Amino acid sequence: MNRWGIKLNVFTKLLLVELCVIIGLVLIMNIILAWFFRDFFHRSQAQLIWKTVAQVQDIAANSPIDKLNDSDWKQHFSIIDRSSGVHLAVLQGHSLVMSTSGRINDIINNPGFLDQVLSQAGQQKTATLEVPGQPYPSLLVAAALLPNGIPLYLIAYSEVSNTELLLEEALRFVWLASLLVLVLATPIVYLLSRNFTRPLAEMQQVAKFYAKGDFSRRLSVQRHDEMGMLAGILNEMAGQLEQLEQNRRNFLANVSHELRTPLTSIRGFIQGMLDGTIAGVDHQHYLSRVYRESQRMVRIVSDLLDMARMREGQMDYQWETLNLWELCREAGESMLPLAAEKDVGLSLVLPSNPAWVRGDYARLVQVMVNILDNALKYTNEGWIELRGTVKDNAALITVVDTGVGILPHELPYIFERFYRGGFGGGTGLGLAICKLIVSAHQGAIGASNKPEGGAIFTIRIPLALPAAT
Repeated sequence: MNRWGIKLNVFTKLLLVELCVIIGLVLIMNIILAWFFRDFFHRSQAQLIWKTVAQVQDIAANSPIDKLNDSDWKQHFSIIDRSSGVHLAVLQGHSLVMSTSGRINDIINNPGFLDQVLSQAGQQKTATLEVPGQPYPSLLVAAALLPNGIPLYLIAYSEVSNTELLLEEALRFVWLASLLVLVLATPIVYLLSRNFTRPLAEMQQVAKFYAKGDFSRRLSVQRHDEMGMLAGILNEMAGQLEQLEQNRRNFLANVSHELRTPLTSIRGFIQGMLDGTIAGVDHQHYLSRVYRESQRMVRIVSDLLDMARMREGQMDYQWETLNLWELCREAGESMLPLAAEKDVGLSLVLPSNPAWVRGDYARLVQVMVNILDNALKYTNEGWIELRGTVKDNAALITVVDTGVGILPHELPYIFERFYRGGFGGGTGLGLAICKLIVSAHQGAIGASNKPEGGAIFTIRIPLALPAAT
């Protein structure tokens, strides 16, 4: 919005600015050319007059001049006048001796100007005579007819009307050429401005969809300059926002689903006890089930809070230097009863030498328990092995099972929030939390399948102290 209340878009502003710059440059160029042409034509005319004076002086130096009124001299002066366009006059003092034009009377009748001109007779100076009633002035010079001898003065002068006419014609051509340049430049500037601002208009339209929550639109700008880079960044941003929006929807759907199941069970059990559907002798049994479902809700909410704090970098870790193999042994031994219930063999293959790492004991135990619990969940028979090794100044923990494995297309997603895979089960938070905890310890976690069946989870954590040999 400008001072007149007119709203101009970027295209209009850019077009007006470019046209104003072009018009300004043309005006400046024309002013410079007008000054150059005027100076050039006047200097050329002055040079012509001085050449004519030199020609007459040469003739006078080689011819007798005691009889200037002779027809021969008059003929010489007339030929020079007609050929050069420079009028000639000879003065003796203030008296006219001979002239090729009646305009000399304007000089003789102006004694002040004549004295000024005659005083410059020995100098290379050009005077300008403004003649009343004439639209253009005359250029005039005075010189001694002979360097030594009779005190005669030669006055040569020329009207600049022809010069002015040539100048006007040249300037007219310049202005016409400038107008043609403006006429030809306007559509070119229009197309360039439109081509430059078209991506901005497209970005504006797409941004309106983004503001409404529709991140599926993409910019089709095929350029390799800053505008193309901006379009690529916006497309990348839209993809990330679309993914975030999808994650948000999945998050809400998964949280609702995970919380609805225990809440429905709790409400059903309590309502059954209140309306007598469940007999009093069974209340203790169903109250224990209500307690388990409430614990399940607490675990889900706790996992959600932990994940939110980890993603925001607000999780408090109790950092200490600890023996990772001792930690793995404790976590593995805590899972032995569950493995025995499922008749699954759980073996721990850990080095005797310690592997010192910098970490949070409780959080790393949580990682190992989650990984082992996940392996037990999908292994109905067979065995699970937890192995520790040291390689490249890092501790490597490998958990191998003989379970159903991981579907190949699900491998890139199993560490994402609420991803439960094709086999279902769980809340889809355990492995995501494990990845965040390991990342906080400057480590890495990955998963793969064994060719003969089963899954392999690998955890790498850098050592805090050199490994003992």
